[in-house]
Amino acid sequence: MNLTELQLCYFHAPERQRVLAPGEILLEQGAPNRRLYLLLAGQVRGRYLDDAEGEWVDILQVAAGRFMGVHSFFSRSFVSYCRLEAVEPCRVAWLEAEALNVVEPGGLSLTEQFMPVIMEEFKQRQLTLNQAYLQQMRTERQLMQAEKMSTLGQLAAGVAHELNNAIAVIDRSSRSLSEFVARRLRQDHASEYHFFCQGMAAGQLLSSSQVRQAGQLLEQAFGLPAAQARQFARMLAGEVPTAAQLPALAKGADYWEVGRDCHDMALAVKHVANIVRSVRQLGGAEGERRLDVQLLETIEQALTLLQSPLRRINLQLALQPLPPLSANETEWVQIWVNLIKNGCDALAQTQAPTIWIRSGQDEASLWVVIGNNGPPIPEGLLLRIFEPHFTTKRQGRRFGLGLGLAIVKGLVESYGGKLAVTSQPAGTEFTIRIPKHHG
Repeated sequence: MNLTELQLCYFHAPERQRVLAPGEILLEQGAPNRRLYLLLAGQVRGRYLDDAEGEWVDILQVAAGRFMGVHSFFSRSFVSYCRLEAVEPCRVAWLEAEALNVVEPGGLSLTEQFMPVIMEEFKQRQLTLNQAYLQQMRTERQLMQAEKMSTLGQLAAGVAHELNNAIAVIDRSSRSLSEFVARRLRQDHASEYHFFCQGMAAGQLLSSSQVRQAGQLLEQAFGLPAAQARQFARMLAGEVPTAAQLPALAKGADYWEVGRDCHDMALAVKHVANIVRSVRQLGGAEGERRLDVQLLETIEQALTLLQSPLRRINLQLALQPLPPLSANETEWVQIWVNLIKNGCDALAQTQAPTIWIRSGQDEASLWVVIGNNGPPIPEGLLLRIFEPHFTTKRQGRRFGLGLGLAIVKGLVESYGGKLAVTSQPAGTEFTIRIPKHHG
């Protein structure tokens, strides 16, 4: 028989039906039960008393069309193993245990007739147990992750304190050194002082590949040695000198480089100090945000900090102007540094390594794409790369804590944005989209 046939045959009699009010108990745990119940309407929950804790635990939810008391009825123990309590107004029907001895004309006993029902109930309860087990496993993983992050936060706080002391010394000393050099040059070498101030104010604006290209042009135009041509290219930032300017450039080049190094030291100290604060917080309170942050300027800062790993890489920039954003400048430098540095690591074994950065906007959002032509990320790893503590950098010197992309994702989402990744044989791209009107 199917459920409808069983219901019409055994559960239609009005005298064997009743209504339960919300909170009313149908069966008590450990109480005698000689009935098989069918829930006609409403919802009932099963609760079990944990003697060790002295608390009631929800173990099942029964919906209309489901049977209750199956185990105690068909096992003939006639004792309920849990409490059944109405969650909302319910209507139930029942069958007495005396009917167990009924045999229909076809020769099937009641137990045989209800065998599909028994198996279905056992299946549903097994599914409930499986779901409870999976939820418990998820909860345990979350607790373990929280414990790891707590421990990491405590360690980071201690390390950050020590690093802050060192950074303060470097900051103070570099500023003192820069001021001393500027003062002496202004007094004794006025013409070279101009070049020092240029380097100090702007730093190096061209990428390594742009320097190589501009240097080749200067080398061909003026017959300069390759090293000197590249030095002039760094100073001039794309400008073309006249032959008359070359002696002054040669005289001031070393002073410009000292100024550039002082500029880069100041920028690096500021960035490291803010990064240490971010790590110390480990996802804590949001940093201070200004209304007029230019994202392209933060990309330039990140490229300055990554000059060393970018030396061997062809950097392609297609940066369209973007409107200012209410943001924390250091957070965005941290985002770009992580993504670009990951690209550099991925290109370690790539011929003609290339990183490209594009920016633009549409009606609703600003977007930045950072891509590289390294090997594609395997599909199985692509789903996990944003997980905290997941890393592939474990070979030789390529080691990481697996926090970089997780931090990037968290920072982007704190601006209401989205971080997406695509990886194909042609290259891997990370795309960041930020709402234009994010406050």
